[in-house]
Amino acid sequence: MQIAILTLSLSRLGGGLFFSVRSLSQHLQQLGADCRVIGPHDRFTDIDLAQWKPLDAVSYAVQGPQAFGFCNSIEQLVGEPDIQHMHGIWMYHSSVNHSFARHRNTPYLVSPRGMLDEWAIRNSWLKKKILGWLYEQKHLRDASCIHALCDAEAESIRRYGLTNPICVIPNGVSLPPQGTMEPRVTPTDSTRRKTMLFLGRIHPKKGLKELITAFSQVPLEERAGWEIQIAGWDQNHQQNLQDLARSCGLDSVIQFVGPQFGDAKHKLLQECEAFILPSFSEGLPMSVLEAWSYAKPTLITSACNLPEGVREKASLECESNVDSMREGLRTLFSMEAAATQSMGQRARRLVESKFTWSIVSDQMMEVYEWLLGRREAPDSVRFL
Repeated sequence: MQIAILTLSLSRLGGGLFFSVRSLSQHLQQLGADCRVIGPHDRFTDIDLAQWKPLDAVSYAVQGPQAFGFCNSIEQLVGEPDIQHMHGIWMYHSSVNHSFARHRNTPYLVSPRGMLDEWAIRNSWLKKKILGWLYEQKHLRDASCIHALCDAEAESIRRYGLTNPICVIPNGVSLPPQGTMEPRVTPTDSTRRKTMLFLGRIHPKKGLKELITAFSQVPLEERAGWEIQIAGWDQNHQQNLQDLARSCGLDSVIQFVGPQFGDAKHKLLQECEAFILPSFSEGLPMSVLEAWSYAKPTLITSACNLPEGVREKASLECESNVDSMREGLRTLFSMEAAATQSMGQRARRLVESKFTWSIVSDQMMEVYEWLLGRREAPDSVRFL
């Protein structure tokens, strides 16, 4: 089975998309698929392209604005696949994917990756309205199947007016070894602050402004001994957050450590005591799954679309506003060590049962086989 995988980014600039598409594609290759991954070239592509091995990953030079991703030679890179799989929308390669598939009569799957969420649609709404009218709505309507990461995303896809079959398959993670998950703080180490980690893009939609404000409103005696570590790529938002932290008198306990990858990211996840994602909009966040895989207690918003974490008592949940975040922080800070450890262990077991790449890639391969007429629709596929 030959699969052409088109994605918005082949580098770290893609954030969670980079890690999720790469890992899924590599595991599909292990299952016997012949995957070619195609994406736009950016300033980190040359550095990060080696991480796609042993996949055939090729980049194309963007002509014009990087955010649009235009290139008049993308079709030449696609080849003659049995299946096309598009990750991310609202860029020029949606138009290419659509026209190429119609010309070759090739079935294709679209993974919006949270980009049809109502918050995401409202963001840059005029641009998306124009692109939708030009080509994106046709691209989506003609898809053989649309991939949702969770039930909430499937509902967003239906609200957008799409009637295609939807397969609901989550993101996955690679499990760290059990022995690497112990935090740096021990019961005898009472002088060291406990760290609450945020890992992701530094962007307004991530709710970091609300988090800093909420943290400042937690009574000092309840947050004493805690710090927040913010790791991620600045998207013209960090200075505003640093100014806010300073104005709240928190500049000594709010740390910005920049983007972290590989061993550095592993160290952050290993050493933190808790993890937080206060986001306004997500598809299904890789960062939370990674924190769960490290058996960390987490505080997430309902917009993270991981209700099973709350249901299995593997996470605390709050809403995307200051008052709710403040109360979520107070609850977490008041928990005994044994309770947070139990929460973390439940999170690890949840990942093992549902969110590993071997489970996810098996489910995606079933969808491909169905689209090629080789089997009945798998359980992940939903019709109207």
